[in-house]
Amino acid sequence: MAAWPASDAGARGDTGLPVSRLLLEYPPASWRQVDPLYDHMPDSRLYTFNLPNELEEAIIQIAARLDKNCALNLLRTARYIHNWVHPILYERICLQSATSATCLMRTLRKLYSFPPRNFGFKRAPPFPLSLTLSADIKPYQIEVLLGQLSKNLITYTIFRTFDDPNTYLGLIKSPFIRRVILVYSKPEAHYQGHLIPRGERLPSSVLSTITYLALVSDSVGSASQHFAALEDDSKSLTPPFSNLTCFAISWTRWSNTWRYITRHAKALKCFAILGPSNAHLDLQSKLSILEELRASPRDPRFVLLVHGGYGEPSRWTVKDGFHPNLIWGRIEDLVKNHFICDDGEKWSESVVAAFREKSPQIRL
Repeated sequence: MAAWPASDAGARGDTGLPVSRLLLEYPPASWRQVDPLYDHMPDSRLYTFNLPNELEEAIIQIAARLDKNCALNLLRTARYIHNWVHPILYERICLQSATSATCLMRTLRKLYSFPPRNFGFKRAPPFPLSLTLSADIKPYQIEVLLGQLSKNLITYTIFRTFDDPNTYLGLIKSPFIRRVILVYSKPEAHYQGHLIPRGERLPSSVLSTITYLALVSDSVGSASQHFAALEDDSKSLTPPFSNLTCFAISWTRWSNTWRYITRHAKALKCFAILGPSNAHLDLQSKLSILEELRASPRDPRFVLLVHGGYGEPSRWTVKDGFHPNLIWGRIEDLVKNHFICDDGEKWSESVVAAFREKSPQIRL
């Protein structure tokens, strides 16, 4: 069996050969363990083949998107594979601290600001599709990041505190922004029980394009101040929430918010009430929410999530860059199957039938 020689140029990824040929000439040990018959081949070099560049590029990029560790390993195989994979590393950016934000800006400046050091890249700097920012990121860093990297954003998640509630949505340049998640937590030192400070408003320019919006907070009250400017913009060419299909909010603030959403979001299909952890939601509170749902709005698009504790900011972490996608899929499945709660309770058939008669344009 041919082993990968340490002195071979292929071990350093400098040969320029297709990965398919390199793998077959020097197969990983794991292949031999999976398929014992591989050791009985007369000579693996006789079975090399070359894939078209377009197909090989697609395969490599799929593997890189599925596993970041795989992407980092692929970067070291060959220069042309490095060119394929490197932009993928920046499609999903999760910044957990001010230091990580500084390192990212320094790296991008070094790679793309000076052509002699761009390592063969003949393209514009990569623009992330998903950006997640922790509460530790400094305001000036957020302004720089959104100013330089928000042109193609699809998903935006930001963690803020009541001391600094600005979400910086107005700085997003992307016309493709679709999913926004705002997570607010109270400071540890002092907490007055109030809402997000009154200066924060969501810009209607962004609200007119998003399809998924979540507001997560451990405060008590209403989120109506977020939408205080919507009344003046409702007659514009692109009114706020004109494309919103899924909305989620913490259980402490849903009752004073749902009227704003249903009034403006004509295409709304899902309204999720995010419950706290089991330790903070007793049976009486759950029954009270379900009773209120059945009385008003009496709408099968509404669903209560009591499992997972997604109504608490502590349940959300910066590392979950794409984790919200799983939550949205779960919410959509619950609404599609007419659940009023994720513990198994469903809306009555009469409620579903009445809604379909009233809003035939919305398919549940």
